[in-house]
Amino acid sequence: MVSIESQFRSVARLLRATPILSVSEAQALQRYVTQLDVDFERESCEALEWRERVAPLRDSVIAAVCTAVAEAHNMKMRADLAAAQQVRRPSSGSLDRRARIEPGRSPGAAAPAPPRRVRPSVMPSGE
Repeated sequence: MVSIESQFRSVARLLRATPILSVSEAQALQRYVTQLDVDFERESCEALEWRERVAPLRDSVIAAVCTAVAEAHNMKMRADLAAAQQVRRPSSGSLDRRARIEPGRSPGAAAPAPPRRVRPSVMPSGE
């Protein structure tokens, strides 16, 4: 029982020391705390006094881990969004990815205009 309490305390110290976790780290910590909570429930059935003493620590650790997971996902989404926006908006002076570069042309030169389509005549086909 004491080891479960010390493990909850260790997780609380870890979260105070390392407030920003990657998504995989946060999820791994969440799995660990979930298993620790299962162990706590099993062990505390017979020790009501210990349960009442450790329950607030357990609750705060679970809340902190949930917050860490949410923050990690938020940070990842922001980084992914920033990367996607960077790809869509090339910096000035960079090449347009859609421009064709023909042999013998400099990369900065404009591509030739595409051929114009000729509209079919308006005359009926029977004449």
